[in-house]
Amino acid sequence: MSTHQPNTGSSSSGSSSGRTNDSDSTRKTTGSTSSTTGSTAKTMSSMADTASDMMSTASDRLRDTASQARDYISEKVDDVSGQVSHMGERIRDMTNNIDYNEMWDGLKSRVRQNPGEAILISAGVGLFLGLMLRGGRR
Repeated sequence: MSTHQPNTGSSSSGSSSGRTNDSDSTRKTTGSTSSTTGSTAKTMSSMADTASDMMSTASDRLRDTASQARDYISEKVDDVSGQVSHMGERIRDMTNNIDYNEMWDGLKSRVRQNPGEAILISAGVGLFLGLMLRGGRR
């Protein structure tokens, strides 16, 4: 079996020039690689800057949104607090104006005038309370 070697197109005397071409080719490739590496580094740096800018923008937007939400909630809490305070004052005024002795006397006189009605009302209230207290037990 014979081994076939590719023809480089040069003789033994031209083999040194073939080596020179290989060196030149290596130098060109190395220069190209360092140029590509520099270009890649610039691209990576640019991408990092862009990502940093995007993160900064997103952070600012989030901070602004959180601030707006805090202001909105604070405003609503103040509104509800004022309404609850107002309702509390109204309830206090209503209970301060009630004379419980007068109310009790009026209830006793009504029961004396309409005993049947009082019995039916008390039976209804008792039935309702019995059902509510019994709950889900059967």
